[in-house]
Amino acid sequence: MIRKIAKMDRDAAYGAFSAFIAEERPNAEQLHFIQQVVDYVVENGYVKDVLDLMKAPFDRPFKFSVIFTRDEQVKLVKAINIFKENAFAI
Repeated sequence: MIRKIAKMDRDAAYGAFSAFIAEERPNAEQLHFIQQVVDYVVENGYVKDVLDLMKAPFDRPFKFSVIFTRDEQVKLVKAINIFKENAFAI
């Protein structure tokens, strides 16, 4: 709730995905998707349900299931879930 009221720091949000970015070295479409996730997290505190990654605003212009391999999807979802868990740990 505090994250929703105070807004998440953009640098902190990117920091949460930095290991994924460094390890996977995403292409331009993937980076755009990650930026959409960061924008969402900054505004809303966290992604409530990873199934939301298949819906707007995340499904445009590139679909999660199309631009990431299965292995990349699992790793990105793990990073998102860790971020969510940390939101509740505060």
